[in-house]
Amino acid sequence: MYRIHSILLVLLFLAGPGHGAEPDGIMQAMKDEMARSMQSLRVENLEKPYFIAFRIDETIAIRAEATFGSLVTSSETKKRNLKVEVRIGDAALDNTNYFSLQFDQGTLFGMGESNDIPLDDSYREIKRKLWLATDAAYKQALEKLSKKRAALENKTRTEELSDFAPAEPAAVFDAPAGPPPDLAQAGALVKELSILFREMPEVSSSSVSLYGTTVLTRYVNSEGTEFKRSDPGVSLLARAEGYAPDGLPVRDFAAFFGRTMGDLPPKEKLAGEVRAVGVRMKEMSAGQILETYNGPVLFEGQAAAELLAQVFLPRLIASRQMVTDNAQMEMFLRRQGSSMADKIGARVLPVFMKLEDDPALDRVGSARLLGGYSIDDDGVPAGRTVLVEGGMLKALLGTRNPARGALKSTGNRRGEGASPTNVILTAQGGLKEKKLRERLVSLVKERGLEYGIIVRRMGNPYLIPASSDLMSSAMRIMGGGGQSPGLESALAAYRIYPDGREEVVRNVAFDDVDVSSFRDIVAASDASSSVTLPYTREGMSAIAERLAAIFGSASASAPVITVVTPDLLFEEITLKRPGDDVPKPPVAEHPYFAR
Repeated sequence: MYRIHSILLVLLFLAGPGHGAEPDGIMQAMKDEMARSMQSLRVENLEKPYFIAFRIDETIAIRAEATFGSLVTSSETKKRNLKVEVRIGDAALDNTNYFSLQFDQGTLFGMGESNDIPLDDSYREIKRKLWLATDAAYKQALEKLSKKRAALENKTRTEELSDFAPAEPAAVFDAPAGPPPDLAQAGALVKELSILFREMPEVSSSSVSLYGTTVLTRYVNSEGTEFKRSDPGVSLLARAEGYAPDGLPVRDFAAFFGRTMGDLPPKEKLAGEVRAVGVRMKEMSAGQILETYNGPVLFEGQAAAELLAQVFLPRLIASRQMVTDNAQMEMFLRRQGSSMADKIGARVLPVFMKLEDDPALDRVGSARLLGGYSIDDDGVPAGRTVLVEGGMLKALLGTRNPARGALKSTGNRRGEGASPTNVILTAQGGLKEKKLRERLVSLVKERGLEYGIIVRRMGNPYLIPASSDLMSSAMRIMGGGGQSPGLESALAAYRIYPDGREEVVRNVAFDDVDVSSFRDIVAASDASSSVTLPYTREGMSAIAERLAAIFGSASASAPVITVVTPDLLFEEITLKRPGDDVPKPPVAEHPYFAR
């Protein structure tokens, strides 16, 4: 995902070790076992594999978390994890794109079951683990293909799609990444920052956490693709929660991402951002409740990026209806992960807008982009995809599992499926900040409204979930609970009056905001904001990720993307107060401030 400019692309690696790739005993074990499996892995009278892939992720991670100046978590882990993908049949019909409760309770779209393997570089032991995992994956693939064929006998397929798309063999080797941050240094930093919440009586609970990882991924497949990819990353998150006088919760956060600790802002700036969380919390707590509002809304900065990431980008992922042997699961899967495949060639944004995804980019101007990588998890090198041009939908993001709108991979496979990476939204004829505000006010006057709305900050389900209630969180993903599916509430929103005066409103939720709403963008700013955030998928993967966030595993598995976007002015958005029941605030005052 990182160090784009330090990539060594070696297309002649297979010819021998003299072409720039250092000898690697683990890679050699993977290639040797791959050759043996492709030659001899077969049950008598049954089909042999036509494709096998091995992936080993070696992860070194540190985590430090503090609250109110006290360290509550300090841990360092190192592990290696193996995943094996075995396909039998042929590219037209194989054992994948099939869901059964018998096999797939742990994963829907991944390479298969995970296997922990030794941390030492024992060639023989690595081969033994590969042999065992491949044997198990092959046997399961045989059973899945048999059940899939049986399920298809009683179905009329609405999509005649192959199960696997071709891809040219590639070899990519990233420069080795450095170690993750020093655990003691991380612990000292989060303690120092978390103690700042002692200055904020409006905050009832808070935490500051730092995650640092270095992931080295080794991959080989039977087509000749192989890569070693280094993914270093650091994230620092300060979260706070309090209560307004009427008992409704008020939440906010500050998040920072980088490849190394050196990419994070200086300590003084981090402290200033943590204090800013407290200032916003105090401001929001004193704000008024916004009842139902229908009218123009201006999304600025972080809010514009979150809106794009939570509502529009998920529909740009090509999806297909999986075959299943369970009628109830078939109905559920049909409702999940719908894309805009039917809209290709139609207008989905204003004609003055263009949207691109480019994992190979490292910067746009002075903005650092952190969502990219050298090669995706399918072994497809990174490349630019123009998604929308002139407002018209041109393409969707996909993997080597073909789907309508993406019959071939765009190089966007990340973990459980396709994901955006570095997303750049541009607008011709953008307006200066003052002119954009004037346009908002003019729309307010045209509608005969008393005020308009500006949204400056929104929640992110990984960084600060809008609800700690598991059922409410799941319902929000699937569109229940009276709020747009996957769309978090506003954290900072303001009424703006025709005279330019602003007034804080709080606990603002969005209603009926979907991809069609983006056609009604009437103007955008001439300047753009760059926001890095964890991207939350839709459907069953989203539910699993959301629950992981609620249980404290923030940023554990969500892909990190960077969204570059101007401020966005919508002509018509419906806002209202959240419909979820909320817990009552604490009866007693915070003990630190009860003096």
